[in-house]
Amino acid sequence: SGVHLSPASPEIVLDHDHSSPSIGCLSSDAIISSPENLHVDNTIVNQTVPKAQIQQSTHTHLDIPLFPLGLTDEASNGTIATLDESEDSGTHVSNIQLQQKISNLEIKLKASEEEKLRIKKDVESLMEKHSVLEKGFLKEKEQEAISFQDRYKELQETVKAAIIEEQKRSEKAVEEAVKRTRDELIEYVKEQKRVSIF
Repeated sequence: SGVHLSPASPEIVLDHDHSSPSIGCLSSDAIISSPENLHVDNTIVNQTVPKAQIQQSTHTHLDIPLFPLGLTDEASNGTIATLDESEDSGTHVSNIQLQQKISNLEIKLKASEEEKLRIKKDVESLMEKHSVLEKGFLKEKEQEAISFQDRYKELQETVKAAIIEEQKRSEKAVEEAVKRTRDELIEYVKEQKRVSIF
């Protein structure tokens, strides 16, 4: 047939042998967006202009949309809805990943805080043990010092007692020696007197 389909032109131009005036122009509003209505429109045109020739030129031609406008809009809306759903899905995935990262960071932060508290408790325990050991060491050294002092005093007393005892023995020995010497002298004097008498 002589009908060409194109989505660009809004008018239908009907000519009679290039000489008769235009029968009429049908705007795009007159085109019903369905195959059944399109068939009815073609019948009406054929009955109104039985001998009309539909001529296509480089400037005038009949353009009928390939698809109903409603179907095209629905397809466009479906495509847009699909894109929106894809974007929403991508955004949802990004939000989930972000929440997972935040959760992981919170878990690591909590673990770090727990580790910090554990280390703090360990340090406090070590400081307490060190304090106890230091006190014990000082007490032990103090006791040792006291023991050394007591031992020193004891040794001093022992030495002093030994010296005193030695002095006593020496004095006694000297006294005995002096007494023996005196007795010997007395005996010697007596013996000399007896000899002089005879």
